[in-house]
Amino acid sequence: MASSFPLFGCQKVSVTEEEGFVDLTIGVKHETLDNGRLRIDACGNLGGEVIAFRIELAPDWKERQIEGTDQFFYFGSGAFIRMGVETDRFISKLAALYGVAPIPFAARESLDFQVVGLASDPRQILESVVKMKFFLNAEAGENLYSEVFVNTDLKGGRMDWNEKDPEYRAPLIKSLSR
Repeated sequence: MASSFPLFGCQKVSVTEEEGFVDLTIGVKHETLDNGRLRIDACGNLGGEVIAFRIELAPDWKERQIEGTDQFFYFGSGAFIRMGVETDRFISKLAALYGVAPIPFAARESLDFQVVGLASDPRQILESVVKMKFFLNAEAGENLYSEVFVNTDLKGGRMDWNEKDPEYRAPLIKSLSR
């Protein structure tokens, strides 16, 4: 199936494998929707093929002070959204990098998740780098529950998709796949 994204319209995805973790840096573009949600489209060239996916973050964030400090966690929600065959390819390539059994992967159309801003305020995402942790299938059992760190630098046009724990590899791939 042909890609709807031009191969050379997306930057090369940087893959770092260090101390048993696999991390990706992907180019992004963003827009704020009429309903206040922030849409972040990630697109990259990984191994000569285009990968892409969409993240949407809800505008409502609940602030909670970290006990014994003057810092805060910020709790919110969002969704991982399929953008076509490029998202299927992202999941397949991520599974290969993770060493998860090679089967044809098709992305879910959408997967809601919980998110927490880690000592950075997601309400400031348009102005500064924001570090977040996504919780996928938070109510599910351990075969589907997973976490991933997502750091965004929207001014710089990039997103870091950082592995939280190798134990979450298979559940993360299962969560994102249909």
